[in-house]
Amino acid sequence: MYYHQIITSDTANGIGLRVSIFVSGCRHNCKGCHNKAGQNFNFGQEFTEQTINEVIGELEKIPVYSGISILGGDPLEPENRQSVLELIERVRDRFSDKNIWLYTGSTWSELMNMMKEDGVLKAIVTSCDVIVEGPFVEELK
Repeated sequence: MYYHQIITSDTANGIGLRVSIFVSGCRHNCKGCHNKAGQNFNFGQEFTEQTINEVIGELEKIPVYSGISILGGDPLEPENRQSVLELIERVRDRFSDKNIWLYTGSTWSELMNMMKEDGVLKAIVTSCDVIVEGPFVEELK
């Protein structure tokens, strides 16, 4: 997986002060996408153990962080799922007081159908506190 941005002290992508990570890769191709470059699965930097440590370190640095937000691209694209799950598990293991928000272009109905066949996806969905689902709709922004 690749990611293209980590935003610290973010207040725009969930409730409270957050660390947000924008993963790369998305097939939804929503009209008016605000992150067209992020649709490319190879955009940005490779997601590594060091990336996870950076997120964890930031959460440790500022105790008032509410949690993390995982956005994209789309974190639930098949190519991204394993790395996203690793990040979620590490945050859950280290912090009992932080919440996890995830944004996806898939609808809840689509997720329910896909989870029947994909244990990694099911583990991600059931580990998140909030899932903001569905495609970006330019007319509703």
